[in-house]
Amino acid sequence: MHFDGFKAQFLDMSGFFRHFFKLAAICLACVSLSACSVGSLPSLGGGLFGSEKKKETTTKTAVLSEDTLLAAAKNDVAPDSSLAPAAALCTKFKVWESGRFLTVYNVGQYGDGLAVRYRGELTKAARECAFQPGTVHLKYGFAGRVLLGPKGQAGTFNMPLLIYLTDAKGKPVKTEKMSVPVTVNPGQTMGYFSVVRKMDIPLQGTQSGKSYRVFVGFEKVDQS
Repeated sequence: MHFDGFKAQFLDMSGFFRHFFKLAAICLACVSLSACSVGSLPSLGGGLFGSEKKKETTTKTAVLSEDTLLAAAKNDVAPDSSLAPAAALCTKFKVWESGRFLTVYNVGQYGDGLAVRYRGELTKAARECAFQPGTVHLKYGFAGRVLLGPKGQAGTFNMPLLIYLTDAKGKPVKTEKMSVPVTVNPGQTMGYFSVVRKMDIPLQGTQSGKSYRVFVGFEKVDQS
């Protein structure tokens, strides 16, 4: 009788433990599933662009400056978009791909790699935006470098640049020319430059900052 009572008690405890471990397994699965769901949720704020509603009025941090861009170009650090946090509806600013480089040769030797005097490169771009009814106040900046070629000599070079204002599809609306002096000091083979400018973009109807884009690129020069 004593044995039968112990056996019955043991069976009751076995049922209890089976029930306990089953509940534990279910809870563990729920916790794991919950963690995956939370991890897959998009961030609603605090990211690079954050919420459009929270950041539509202006940027929170103004870090875009010639010194910031110049340091980034010299050290070759930070992706373009991290140089200046921008509002979600801010007009995009990028380097015009076909104008990223400008190579200048000795007169009459265009295309000869041994006749290169210097080569310009655009390496960084960033922007900030502030908004008023009907207007986007865009602050944009870019940086780059000039490298001497086999026929190059130290000095100051005026790099011709174009600023393009386009629609959202990349069709030019307005183009501005500018020249940036870049100095390569004696004993050096490279010089750096950075530029920060402002542009007011008028908006009509339902347009936003995303209705336009701004690009920078080197202007092609006649080297015939």
